[in-house]
Amino acid sequence: NSYRKGMEILEAAGAAGNIEYAKSVENLAALFLAQEKVNAAESLYLRALKVREKALGSRNAALAESYDVVGDFYT
Repeated sequence: NSYRKGMEILEAAGAAGNIEYAKSVENLAALFLAQEKVNAAESLYLRALKVREKALGSRNAALAESYDVVGDFYT
């Protein structure tokens, strides 16, 4: 699918630690959740959170978006 392809391109370009990569991971997680692949979705949401935290730092306000996404997943 397109999300996975985007992730592969970013990984090949050495950009697996940037915000665009995290967004691709979140998009793939949303797709998996829609397909009821809950375990895969959870893993990817947490992966995206870790990527954003590493890229932005744990005190960056933009990191709140990923925490919101993960929180929504668990509700």
